[in-house]
This record gives sequence, structure tokens and C-alpha cells, in this order.
Amino acid sequence: MQEQPTSGRPYKSRFGGGYISGVQYLAENMCARLARRDRVELHERFWKSARWEKEFRLQTVHAAKLLKDYSMEAIIAALQTTRGKQVYSLGLKSVLVPIIKDEQEKLDRKKAASEVKVQVETPPPAAEPPRPNFVGKQTLLGKLREI
Repeated sequence: MQEQPTSGRPYKSRFGGGYISGVQYLAENMCARLARRDRVELHERFWKSARWEKEFRLQTVHAAKLLKDYSMEAIIAALQTTRGKQVYSLGLKSVLVPIIKDEQEKLDRKKAASEVKVQVETPPPAAEPPRPNFVGKQTLLGKLREI
């Protein structure tokens, strides 16, 4: 069990596994969805139980295949969409892949826009010489005040 997040295990398990990989995170969330649908409560380290072991392994295989082609952020965003919330297996590619592609395109556009914005802001402004202090003509009121 990982006590601290690492580059290979950045996600915190909700079911007592410490920090887990992206594949395990996706599989864990799909099992949690199935459990909610079936009105079953998942216990700590549920993947070791006879009922959930096979399902967890199956979901990890499907998650690994998806992560080869798409980013983790796109998959998570796709699963949180209205259509994605109706998916209970990562193996349902006929429904899931188009949603993931849409989310991946959105993320890519957003990333490209932020890179363009950073490039626009990158050049520092030219150093301008300091402005001279403004000293205007002395008015009649100013002359009277001096007296």
C-alpha cells in the first residue's frame, strides 16, 4: 500500500488501497457504479472478495486498453457526462469511445488555446524611459499663495 502519491500511482483509492494507478482507479470506479446500480455496498479492499475479483480484473484490462489510446482526463470526463453515466463497463466501446473522442478533442482544443495564450503573454514589454515629472506654468492662484 502506497502512503504517498507517486508518478505511477497518483490516485487515492476510496476503498483502502492507498494510492493506486490510473488503470486501477478506473476499474475501482466502474465497480463502484455497478455496486450502486445493484444496491450493494463495497467494503474495504473489495477486489479481494470472490464476488468482485473477476469484475475488477476485467475492468482493469478494459481500462488499460483505453489508456493506450486516450488520456486519463478524457476518459474521466467522458464517464462524467450524461451519456457516460449510463455506462457500467469500460468494455462497452461502441458507446464509450465516441464520448471519449469528443472529450479528448475538447481537452486538446483547451490545451492549444492555453498554449497560444501563454505565447502571447511571453514577450516582456519594452522598457520605456521614465516619464519626466510634470511641471506646469504657475497660475495666478499659485502666485498669490506664494505671497
